[in-house]
Amino acid sequence: MFEILDRGKKDRIIDLVSEYGIEKLNQLIIQTGKERFRIFSGNISKNELIKLSDLVKIEGVGLYFGTEVDGKIRLGIDACHLLKDKINKNVVEISDEKAEEWFGGREISNEGIKERGFVIIKNKNDLLGSGKIGEERILNFLPKERRIRQ
Repeated sequence: MFEILDRGKKDRIIDLVSEYGIEKLNQLIIQTGKERFRIFSGNISKNELIKLSDLVKIEGVGLYFGTEVDGKIRLGIDACHLLKDKINKNVVEISDEKAEEWFGGREISNEGIKERGFVIIKNKNDLLGSGKIGEERILNFLPKERRIRQ
C-alpha cells in the first residue's frame, strides 16, 4: 500500500499528533501500510511521486513517521528528532542511568505517572524515542538496530 494522504486524512493525523504538541506538518504524509506512516519533503512533487509509484514499488520514500495504534500515533525515533522543536507535550524526562537502560532496549519504571498511553522519552536535550506507559513500566519501542549491545 502506498497512499499520499489528502488534506482531510492529513488533518486527522495532525489531530492525533497534537497530543505531543505538534500542530502543523509541512511535509507530505504517506501511508505505507494499514497503520504505518512516513513523511516526505523532497524536491519531487506530489504528482511526480504518484507517477513514480505507478512505475516501481515505493515503500521507503521519506522518513518513517510512526504507527497508528488504537487511535493514537506512536512516533518513530527519527520523527522525534525531526520534530524535536514542536514536541512539548507527553514528554517524560529520564536520568542518565535510565537512558542507559533505555538504549539497552529495557523497559524503565514509569516514574509514578498515573496516565497511560504513548509518550516521548527525553534525556537532557535529546529525545530518545517513544514509549508506552503501563502500570509500573514504560515499554520500550527503540528498534533493535538502534540499541546498545550489552
